[in-house]
Amino acid sequence: FKGARLSLMIFLCASPVSTLPILGESQIELDSSGQDFCGSKLVAENLPLVKRAVANNVFSLGSQKAAFVLLNFQNDANNRPWSVGDVATSLTTVNDYFYEASYHQTNLTGDVKGWYTVPFNSSTDCNTLVNSISDIPFSGPKLAGVDFNSYDRIVFLFPTISCSWAGLGQVGGQQTMSFINGNYSPKVIAHELGHGFAMGHAGYSLCSGPNPLGSECGLVEYGDPSDAMGNLHMGHFNAFHKERLGWLDGIDTPTIQLINQTVTLLLEPYEVFSKNVKALKVLKSIQSDGSQSFYYLEFRQPVGFDADLSRSRYKGNLFNGVLIHTGNSRHYDSSVLLDMTPSTPFADDSALEEGHTFSDNAAPNGGVAFTVNSISPAGANITVKFGALTTGVVPSQVNLNVDCAVIRNGNDTSIRCNTKPYRNGVDYSGGPTSAQAMYSLLVSLVALHSTY
Repeated sequence: FKGARLSLMIFLCASPVSTLPILGESQIELDSSGQDFCGSKLVAENLPLVKRAVANNVFSLGSQKAAFVLLNFQNDANNRPWSVGDVATSLTTVNDYFYEASYHQTNLTGDVKGWYTVPFNSSTDCNTLVNSISDIPFSGPKLAGVDFNSYDRIVFLFPTISCSWAGLGQVGGQQTMSFINGNYSPKVIAHELGHGFAMGHAGYSLCSGPNPLGSECGLVEYGDPSDAMGNLHMGHFNAFHKERLGWLDGIDTPTIQLINQTVTLLLEPYEVFSKNVKALKVLKSIQSDGSQSFYYLEFRQPVGFDADLSRSRYKGNLFNGVLIHTGNSRHYDSSVLLDMTPSTPFADDSALEEGHTFSDNAAPNGGVAFTVNSISPAGANITVKFGALTTGVVPSQVNLNVDCAVIRNGNDTSIRCNTKPYRNGVDYSGGPTSAQAMYSLLVSLVALHSTY
């Protein structure tokens, strides 16, 4: 297990952590949330999986057998905060999520095992304790009735320990481990299993000016509210992630369409299973290392697990326009949601709305522009045009009474706002009392990078 890449999730309710030590030689990534991680309770259906002839990622397709192992510690052996039935309900919900999000190509089967009391103390420092737990499948204490070799995904769940995270996950592989610290909600489990499927965090580009690609933007590593690999909602993985998982462009599955010439077409609701186009992909740039970055366009609706996106405390537009993500073909952790209303301090209003155009004059082929011509329950009618002359969103979607500025300190970026934000005459300051508080909520536990 040492040398594996790990990713973790923490909550805003946890103590702030500025730096985290490394487990062995593992890579540690920070995740935080200010939202309630309560996933929907849906009934699992044992439906057949869609057959795939060719897989982009063979470890993310088909039935994934998972062991959910409940542990407590020798100094607190009676601490059993959840029942086997509670965790089985979460497993059912997570199975439903993967089945829906994969368009019926991936599901979870498996068992809930425990409780087991392990010969470690819960008061042991975080790294030592997690390393000890990670050794259980190999050289650690034997757990009666658990054959770890028979499982693809191993999830250890235990009462809250001293670690300042809710979940920790190994990134990628045929067999992966996840660690759940005191919170067995489907959202946390799905996020950590997502790392096991070789996904990074779903980032968000937070801007203080009118240009979604401007120098005044900074990256919130897991700030995408539309994707379970962010930290807010249990929404579908975005198209960059689904393409890497092999869930798009299969036999009898939805497609992602690569666009390299001017075209107008209908983009169907992203969540609904069909053979039609669910996402558009357009070349954004070619990097110095030869890798390619792309734009990914989706049209979301409050269907299935994406209905969870409606739980935002702010009046967003995620269902009223087209979401535009970027991602790099060579880098699993490069997913970024662009904000088409960049001057507001909110990710929930990131969609490009009807009648609006986003342009990037630096893209290949003379630049590219995306125009949302119309929105209906059937889908979003979009024109992709090459030869764009400007960069930005036209017309501006934002009417602000807010003064924001980017503050850079070395490699770190923070954004501060002094007054309340408004959009279409609506005061968005409910919840946090000002834009300043909203930005504090987003960045207090995460290092922001100047640009991506």
